[in-house]
Amino acid sequence: LCNLRFDDTNPDAEDQEFVDNIKDDVKWLGFDWAGEARYASSYFGQLYDWAVKLIKQGDAYVDLQSPEDIRENRGNFGQAGKNSPYR
Repeated sequence: LCNLRFDDTNPDAEDQEFVDNIKDDVKWLGFDWAGEARYASSYFGQLYDWAVKLIKQGDAYVDLQSPEDIRENRGNFGQAGKNSPYR
């Protein structure tokens, strides 16, 4: 028994053809799911609450670096990345 969940950010902007094709592909692979497909956006409130809890526990952090700094510190196949100063 499993669920089919889409990691959407804006379900109103999703093309239904895209969603239907994924469902068809999953069925073609031999899987079926319980009930209706689910969407992560339906649970954003709960996901946010869990994120806050993880941050307060010290198990997660908010990286306040600029996008340029994140890109520079990310690393690549030939060079290890650098930890964020917020980590």
